[in-house]
Amino acid sequence: MGALRDRASACSLAVATAVLLTLLAAVGGQANAQPEPFPSGVSDVLDWQTTPCPGAASQGPVGGQYLDGRVDVCVQVPDVPGGTYHLAWVGYLSQLVGRTTPTVLPTGSTGASPAILLSATPRSVLPGQTVTLTGTLRRPQKINRDAYISLCWGGCPGGLKYYVPADWLSASTFSARITAPDAPWAQTAPDQVVSPVAGDYEVGVQCVELIKACGLGPAEGEAVVHLNSAAAFTCQSVPGCAHLGTSPETASPGQVVRLSGYAPLTSTSAEGEHLMGGYVEGERGGRPGPAVRFSARNVPVGALTVEVRAGDAPVRVEPAPTWASLGRLRPIGQVPGTELPISSNPADPSTVAWCASGYVDLQGPGGATKVPTGGATALLLADRALPDAGKEQFQDCSTVAVEDGAVFVGYAYSPEMMAPAVDNVALYSTDSGRSWSFVPVPPGSQSSGFGGFRYGPGGSVDAIFAGSAPSPGAVAVPAVEQYSSATGSWSQAPFACPASGPCVTWSTAMEPDCGMDASIAQTIESTDGGQHWAFPPRDLGYVNTCWSASVVAVSPSEALVVGVDGAVNASGVYPLVMTTDNARGWELVSLPPLPGQVPGAQQSLFVLPDGAIVDISSQPWDLLGPGATAWCPVAAVPVEPAGTFAHPASYTVIGPALWWLTSGLASGSPALAYHVADSSLTCRR
Repeated sequence: MGALRDRASACSLAVATAVLLTLLAAVGGQANAQPEPFPSGVSDVLDWQTTPCPGAASQGPVGGQYLDGRVDVCVQVPDVPGGTYHLAWVGYLSQLVGRTTPTVLPTGSTGASPAILLSATPRSVLPGQTVTLTGTLRRPQKINRDAYISLCWGGCPGGLKYYVPADWLSASTFSARITAPDAPWAQTAPDQVVSPVAGDYEVGVQCVELIKACGLGPAEGEAVVHLNSAAAFTCQSVPGCAHLGTSPETASPGQVVRLSGYAPLTSTSAEGEHLMGGYVEGERGGRPGPAVRFSARNVPVGALTVEVRAGDAPVRVEPAPTWASLGRLRPIGQVPGTELPISSNPADPSTVAWCASGYVDLQGPGGATKVPTGGATALLLADRALPDAGKEQFQDCSTVAVEDGAVFVGYAYSPEMMAPAVDNVALYSTDSGRSWSFVPVPPGSQSSGFGGFRYGPGGSVDAIFAGSAPSPGAVAVPAVEQYSSATGSWSQAPFACPASGPCVTWSTAMEPDCGMDASIAQTIESTDGGQHWAFPPRDLGYVNTCWSASVVAVSPSEALVVGVDGAVNASGVYPLVMTTDNARGWELVSLPPLPGQVPGAQQSLFVLPDGAIVDISSQPWDLLGPGATAWCPVAAVPVEPAGTFAHPASYTVIGPALWWLTSGLASGSPALAYHVADSSLTCRR
């Protein structure tokens, strides 16, 4: 994801920009805004992730900007060095490079521009009131019957953009509603902030016909609306056109900071309330800049994307504890936060099992054994309780476990033929794959709620199923079916603490995929030995994962949560957090920057059995030894054969080594397991 942005919170801006940019053409000319130099340091400029403010409901918007210009949003301090950071509310505008031709009717008509007759009702309003625009095409013609339409307050191009639903009354007449601006807005060519004061304003309509560069050119029709008074927030009432402040003014990485005040609009909302067109950017050091800054960021064909940075609120970041300050840590247990296609039972770490094409491969002291899974696939295909859609996906298992000769597999599939997979189902075999049975489902759960296998004390295999929360906001404690190798049967068991370390673990695991919320896992913890479970405290909300992460116990009371491939907060901004008091409190541990790391870059981190951390996100791998202050490149990294690729979600620590799977590029290629001992991962000299 690169630099972290709350992409979801920029929906309306993204939609409107997409409409405009798809209509561009190369027309030459010069831009007013000039590009800025690239940041000089790792954390000089970084997007700060939005989060619900303390005391706010966990569902719904996490704050942002409103149509009256107010900004009220909370962010978590990223893993950045200590120092003073200036926070700003940032949005984007598009600016035409060159000229366009006014819209005209097709050749042979007697009409002339404007192509659309536009009227406004009422013609005179106060800031924040609703205006209905009605447009009539001068003659029937092929039109854009999109459900949304583009309008601009203050004239096109350059005015405040609206992208709102259109109600087509006939083949040539439409109506749409907008809210008269109640706050200053930013516009380009020239770059400036315009305040809503009393007077007449042109309201234009664009792109009813999809012609060349219509989104950045003149209006196809205009109406005049009179604003009866100035808005409460103008560049006269707020000097500099923007003012933001932070609370608290001093915080540490991982803590929540509230940004509030006023900033000019760069987008509008069809709902007329919450704006979803901005994000918070933090810039380290330097002197306070202008209240509003314009800068060109990139140059698509025929247009500039102009960043508008408003406000300059300082916050002092106190440095977090460093990796070097922890000294040597020795892992005593690890719990992955996702379903893995390769695993080993801690009771017998010499045997490794992994999902291959049509079988489970077992590798142990006695050699390799293949357990066919064709019977499991046939059982799934014949099960009428499962929806037919998606059954062709039941070819290869997605997760595996082993216990004393029994083999357990899980399959992920999408009943609606959509990605990512949203349902899971588990089976097992006690006779080397000759016959298969479904894992029993605990009362109150469903077979599709299977959430992975866990190894319990003594190496028992637990099948985890999604539970139901007793009340809103409470933990949905997973239900458990536990297998007994002594009896060859299953029985219900309580959801238990990990075998080692403090009682913090994952709820039901999911097939790893960052594309949908369905893949998010959540840490849960218990302070009474597993009798009651709760979510971590408010400052550990960033241990939701969308790819993979591990809970790594390093002592009976201490544990780390280590992000893998951008797992933590979906961008790796918090790659390592730690508890030292049995999960009662958590804090971010600051890692030294990787060589060449850019702000918010993804990291794939694993804690090795000797206490070092290895990052596999790039070649060569990088190593951070116990107590080290800097990363070093690994001397020698195993190279897979040509024509194969590594499964990014298969890396896991087993015994004294890091294991992963590879496959050929051809469909149906068998999965092969590779591993490297931690003792072989040394710094290049």
